[in-house]
Amino acid sequence: MPSHNAKARKCLDDLPDELILEAIEWLRPTPCDDHEDTDSGSLMRSGLRFLDNEKRLEDLLALSLTSRRISRITEVVLYSTILVDSPGRSGHLRLTSLLSTLLQKPCLANHVTYIENIYRRYNESGRGPRQLGFLDEKKWYGGNRWDHHVHIITQAAKQFWNDSSLQAWTTGLAVLPEYSQLTLLIALSPNVKQLVLQVHEESTPSFWDCLGIQTTDGLSLPLPGFHSLSKLHKLYISTLQIPDNPKGRYPRFVSALRKIPSLQHYRHTGPCGDPSSLPVDVQLHSLQTIHLMECEITIDHIAKTLEGCTSLKSFKCSWVPMMYTDLSQCHFVDLINGLLVSKDTLEHVDIALGEIGWDFKQFPQIGSFAGFPRLKSMSLDEILLLGILEGEELLQPRITARPAVPISQCLPLSLQSLTMTCYHTDLTDESLVLWDFAKGISQFARLEKVRLVAGSGNRGRDALKAHFAEHGVTLETEM
Repeated sequence: MPSHNAKARKCLDDLPDELILEAIEWLRPTPCDDHEDTDSGSLMRSGLRFLDNEKRLEDLLALSLTSRRISRITEVVLYSTILVDSPGRSGHLRLTSLLSTLLQKPCLANHVTYIENIYRRYNESGRGPRQLGFLDEKKWYGGNRWDHHVHIITQAAKQFWNDSSLQAWTTGLAVLPEYSQLTLLIALSPNVKQLVLQVHEESTPSFWDCLGIQTTDGLSLPLPGFHSLSKLHKLYISTLQIPDNPKGRYPRFVSALRKIPSLQHYRHTGPCGDPSSLPVDVQLHSLQTIHLMECEITIDHIAKTLEGCTSLKSFKCSWVPMMYTDLSQCHFVDLINGLLVSKDTLEHVDIALGEIGWDFKQFPQIGSFAGFPRLKSMSLDEILLLGILEGEELLQPRITARPAVPISQCLPLSLQSLTMTCYHTDLTDESLVLWDFAKGISQFARLEKVRLVAGSGNRGRDALKAHFAEHGVTLETEM
């Protein structure tokens, strides 16, 4: 009598390839989404999604081993996504086996559209960092097996790099082997559309130099055989550590982004240096998303970058707390003017000044955001809408104080969602500034939710919530 496995295989054999592939598609690993919160502080959530994707790949691999026919069908999905967990022994083993497979069968690299590298700070037990011990590292990098692998991948690397760039790649192979192997894997994948890379930069030459994104001087670009990320749509970078002198990195990144005409979404988490200059003519017309989180870039330089973006849909930026003691030369108005270039396409704005916001010398005047006809969601610190309190008012929550211009006159009529982080506004029914906003709420026909975060206020907010509700707007407060 046939076993259950035999019956299952018989059922699969009776199905057409197209139907099997449609079922297998449900096991395709899920890529990092544009609006997914994987920025600083969310590494654990990103890690959990990474583990879920690992399980999907394991299931795909197990399925591919059931028969040659199923293996052929699953091949497209199985090799569409490359997940790398580095550093760590498992990351090295996976990279080594992947490179060996792709070099033996180059056509598989054509399937790769998504590559994600994640640096997990803790081991599975959560009791310490995941690192190779000295003896394990010596064992892993020593011996004939590793030497043979190095010889093979070095020969393959000569397709893409020569002279100083090849020397940079081989130097990286000796210092941070997982990164040099990862750059080779990317170079072998001409159809890669999305890169999500957490890079623990601590050496020169940089990981990015090998991809033609020069962050140091004196290195030649990859050879013409390198696809130069010509089909890349999304580039998400998280730099966990940078050298002591990062100046000049940001302008080179911007220059490199111009060389990727297909790029639509760019996100950088972590410091990438305060630039001394930017190209005079920054043209990034294809970019739809720019997210710069925990950056150390002055506002005037970011504004200069935004002036070259004509199709931006989403802008998100936050700065390292207490990055500067004086921002007298960096005006918020410059940022607004830079965003106005994309006023006909911009839909989402998220600006978190944090502690550095108190040093701003200029603030949005009436209509600052009203000139964005397609803006749907905004998340801002209160001082960008209300200004800074002065004198004795600084010592107490903002209850009776009112800005020169009501909030409602600073917002676009297209707004659907507003989040305001409050440091000095008292979130109570006695707050006059909130009542001024509430009285003008009827003009925002599309507004669905207003969320007020932090601030103070132990008294009720029922009257405010009821007034907002009368106009179909949900008022949420989070202390």
